[in-house]
Amino acid sequence: MRLRCAGVTASRSSVLAQGWPEDGGFERLRQRSFDALRRELGKTFRESFLSCHVSRSWHITLAMVNGPLLDPHGFVAVIDENRTTDLGAITVDELEVVSYRRLRASLRICALGRVRFGAKEPAP
Repeated sequence: MRLRCAGVTASRSSVLAQGWPEDGGFERLRQRSFDALRRELGKTFRESFLSCHVSRSWHITLAMVNGPLLDPHGFVAVIDENRTTDLGAITVDELEVVSYRRLRASLRICALGRVRFGAKEPAP
């Protein structure tokens, strides 16, 4: 699966490279993930919630922030200057699903699972 990285953005706690799929692999992965959640969670799965909060972009986390910035205005300026910077394209052959757990002075990243992609796509 190929991902074009174009621009950076920031959330309350991270700096992200924005990723835009160059092929349909990421959308197929997203749909299969939602289908699996729907099967697993049944009635508790709220498709309307997920569909209105799901972006069509992907991202790569570049940095996590766990406290006040030393220069918030400078930080915002750097993000704004690079909103559309072309960062190139990558071929993704493995994804890791993680959760972040904030601790008082640090951040713990917990791996929940890993998906490796082969040369052939499995049948639907």
